[in-house]
Amino acid sequence: LVTVGEATYTLQSKASEIQSATSGYHFQDYIFEIPEGCNRIYLNKINNKEIVLKKVTGFKVKAEDIDLSIVNPLEGKTLCFAGDSITAASKPGVKGYVQIMAENNPSAHFYNYAVDGWTIGMRSDNNHTIQNKLPVILSEHPESDYIIIQGGANDVWQSQYIPMGEMTSGFNSGNFDRYTFAGGLEWMFNYIMENFPGKKIGFICTHQIRNLTAFKTYMDLAKNICKKWAVPYVNLFEEGQLNLS
Repeated sequence: LVTVGEATYTLQSKASEIQSATSGYHFQDYIFEIPEGCNRIYLNKINNKEIVLKKVTGFKVKAEDIDLSIVNPLEGKTLCFAGDSITAASKPGVKGYVQIMAENNPSAHFYNYAVDGWTIGMRSDNNHTIQNKLPVILSEHPESDYIIIQGGANDVWQSQYIPMGEMTSGFNSGNFDRYTFAGGLEWMFNYIMENFPGKKIGFICTHQIRNLTAFKTYMDLAKNICKKWAVPYVNLFEEGQLNLS
């Protein structure tokens, strides 16, 4: 059995006939069964090249050329996370998403810099901003391949100290008001791009939180900032199917 995500593919040896295009590929001596709705599979090596095979009846490949190991894009990579309690998952007995990812990807290296209650924007009366974690990540893990940012709910709760702010029209770091949610997020994206050139950046839009009515406005702004900076984001606010108190 070969498992990819929630789908399990069955490798049958000594198949006697070529299967139909909807049921599998014929690899001379093997049939790779494909579940309904699956349009393609990834094979790691065929003649030392990664390829994608589309469903074609009677597509033949020599069995000895096939390595059915799955390509994991996180293999050997270093991932650093910065955020608030959603990412920190510091409550006793709670297993957060960073820990779950680490358990499912033992060859990768995961480092969680999230802290409960921290904000994206800065406050003048404390230093509890996620912005301050980026220089730490740079110092401790300059080899990072992925830097993932999450946050925003605490900015809404502390909006009397941290205004939402506005997205700037350009990319001049001198124009980012780091004491606002918008300016802080833009500053972080700019910092990562300057100090981790060529590495991957991601942002997580936090899930919905009951009674935090302004949160949607913040997450809509965050999505627009991500689009401006060409940073991919996971939209848990609209697609996470969570609405927590």
